[in-house]
This record gives sequence, structure tokens and C-alpha cells, in this order.
Amino acid sequence: MADKKITELTELTAVATSDMCLIVDDPSGSAETKKITRNNLIGSEDITMAANKQILADDTAGVSAPPIAFDGDDDTGVYRVGANQAGFGAGGVKQGGYDTNGMLLAGNRAFINDVQLTGSTDDGFPNTTTTYIWNFDSGADGNQTDVVGSKVLTRAGANALTASNDVLGVSRYNTCGADTELTSTDTAFNIANTADTDDFILGGWFYIPDMTPAANVVLGGNTTDLADHGYALYIATDGILRTALLGATDQRILHDMTNATIGWYHIVFAREVGVAQYLFVNGNLVGKGSDATIGTTQTKFQFSGYNHSNSNVCESGTRLDEIFFRKGVLPTNLSDVIRNIYSRSAKKFAVKDQAGNVMIEPPVVSSGTYLPIYTAVGGGNVDSCTPSNSNWIRVGDLVSVTGTCAVDFTAAATQSYFQLSLPITSAMTDDSLADASGTACTSAGSTGYVYARNGSIRIEMTSATNGAETMSVSYSYILK
Repeated sequence: MADKKITELTELTAVATSDMCLIVDDPSGSAETKKITRNNLIGSEDITMAANKQILADDTAGVSAPPIAFDGDDDTGVYRVGANQAGFGAGGVKQGGYDTNGMLLAGNRAFINDVQLTGSTDDGFPNTTTTYIWNFDSGADGNQTDVVGSKVLTRAGANALTASNDVLGVSRYNTCGADTELTSTDTAFNIANTADTDDFILGGWFYIPDMTPAANVVLGGNTTDLADHGYALYIATDGILRTALLGATDQRILHDMTNATIGWYHIVFAREVGVAQYLFVNGNLVGKGSDATIGTTQTKFQFSGYNHSNSNVCESGTRLDEIFFRKGVLPTNLSDVIRNIYSRSAKKFAVKDQAGNVMIEPPVVSSGTYLPIYTAVGGGNVDSCTPSNSNWIRVGDLVSVTGTCAVDFTAAATQSYFQLSLPITSAMTDDSLADASGTACTSAGSTGYVYARNGSIRIEMTSATNGAETMSVSYSYILK
């Protein structure tokens, strides 16, 4: 064959494993030109890429012939589905993949790392002109604009917002000083008493630095003095978390936080006009109270843990994250919505289908202490009962409680019964052992059992004495 330039050679467009090319062996020593097959050239050694270089595969190949595949099994591998999407194929059939929202397995989303609240239907309420969410992700001190971009909480006061870890441990400008206000005079936050249109939900993540503050500390609301007008969510000096609907006759919900540790809590206050008000802590309904006709002279909507006696003095160290306010008719599945908001804003993981519907939701796991409320029952043979703080733990819809109380029986050897309130409310069926069951015993040898009655638990036993006995009680119940 006559000498030819390389550019004059016939071009080969399909390479076989046995095709050969020239190679110079040991070029820095005893250089010798040799031949090598394509298979040995590529497959005999690991391929090491230089820094910041990539292997770019064909982005038009589909699941039947993925560009990253295996010798002898070329219809199994990884391929590009579309922009920011990759798929996994096996036998030429898509079996999963991933995109910017998470992973997909056989058509179902798995391990979704939910983003911050956006006010989408995924959050449980749509992002409308009456829903406002402040994520505190601006990365700097200053005014906080909601995710819709229409409502601003103006940062005022002598102290700037300072950086501290949010509920996930990410440093953000979310911490109030002794004089930090986040306020608005926008009338969109004013509440009247018209059915449905004046329902509201207020809440978010609050880092509470002091469970027994020197003055009542309002976490959020539309009142400057906790009197006569507006609504508020606040921690009182006695360590009781309270909601307040303020008018001629105030109505409140109380939840004991005296034994809670300093830290982050997801707290939500909801009002349903003419029906009730509700208090949720960490996704759990912990209290329900009466509605009230509230005073409508409301001038200052605020978050930041301000002292109710002087709204310019705040509880230093209060932190805020993903707080929100929604005005309008409450969803019929309010408890599910609040639990979903809690899970999403805590960045919990869930398994969803491609339409975004939850297929497998992580169980709610929470715990705490509370002080049960004793209710006497007529003819119950109990002169008095003084409960102590009880411990509770919730896993999914099952709540387990242990605690003690001092019981003073009227007569010995007599059937006795009384009721204690629950740490998380539940619409249990009366007398149902399926909904609630447990045991109780006293220091004097009285033994009994626990069952559901009137949204509480009823303890029934035969008294051993006609005096005071220390009782231990342990039971579990179902949230309904």
C-alpha cells in the first residue's frame, strides 16, 4: 500500500472490539510502535479523568439502549429522561430515576425531601391572597417578605435580627433581640366575627428561650396589650402556653409548658368562627376551646416574642422559622393539614406518587409531659384527686401515658371511678377498651382498669381504704 496521510484514510464510523490502532509503548524509554485492539485500549485499565472534566454520554438514547450500560446487558443502565431528570432502566423498561424533587422507584416518588413551605396545595392550604408565609431565608437582617411577595413584616426596634440555627440547624437571620419587632399595620391581618371569612390559622416554628418568662410573651398576634381586642398566641409567666380571643368576654386555651425544655416548637393557633378555637403543638391537637366575639380595634400585627406590657421590649433569643398566617374558612380536615404542615416544614421524608400524593407518610413521633385535669364523677366514691405531671409519647396515632396522682377515697371496699384529661384530644368511643385501655394501682393495693369516656380516660377500681392513696396509672389510646 502506498504511503498515505492519515487524513486520506477511509473513515470508520462503527468500531468493533477487535479493531486495532497504533500505540507507542514506553515513549519516554525504549519507544516502540505496536498495535492494540480497541477492547484492550479501553478495558484493560481504569479511566482517570482530569479535574473538572466529564464523560458526556449520548443524551438522546432512551431506556431501551441506555448510554451507560453493561457488556452483555446493554438494555440495563442509566439514561437521560429530560432536563434535570435521569432514569434507571432494566430490560429496556424504566424502573426508577431521579429529578430535582427526589428519587423515583417504579413510578412512585421515594425519599422526598420537602422544601420550605410555599403555600402550595402540598402544604395543606393553597397559596392565595389570604395566606402568608415568611421563611426567614433572606440571609440578612431586615424586613421579611412573605413567599407570595405581597406582605412585609417590617423589622423595627433598636436590635437587629441576629444569625442562629433554624429548626434544621441552618444558620439564618431569625433571632430577636431585646428590642426587635416584626410588625405590620396591614388590615389584611385584622379579624372580625363573620362566619368562615374570619376563620384563621396562625403559627410556625418558635424557639422559646424561657419557659417561665418575667412577663407574658406574645409569640404572634394582633393585640398590643392582651386586652379587649384581637387575638394572640403567648407564653405566660406561669409557663402556660395560651391562645387568646379577646373581646368583651375573652376565651383562651391553656397548655402546660413548665416542664418543656428550651428549644424549637411547632405551634399553631386556629379559630373557627362560632364553633371553637384549637391549639396544636408539634402536629398534635393539645387543646380545644370556645370561640369568642373579639374586639375589632386591631392596629398592629406582630411576631417576635414581644412583652405584652411593652410591645417594644421582646424576649431576647426568641427565634422564628416558617411562620404563617391564613385567613378564611378552615379546612374540614384541620388536624391532618396541621400535621402535614408540621411534617413538611420540619423537612420530614415521605413516599409519594408522581402526582405528588402521599403514598407512605412517616409516622408522627413526639413526646412530652402534661398535667392531667381531674374530673369528678357523681357517685364515684372519690373525695379528691390531685394528679402529678404525666409523661406521654405518640407514635403515629397511638399515644401512651404514664403518671401518678393522689386519690382520697370516700369509703373502703367500694367501686370507685373518676376521669383524667388526655395530653392530645381524641374523639374516642365511650366505654371502648379498643380506643383506650390500661391499668391503675395504688400504694394500698387498690387495682383497676382504664377505658374511654367523654373524650377522657376513666379509671375504675375498688378502693382499698377510705383515705388517701398514691395511684400509678399507665394506659394507651388511639387518636380519632
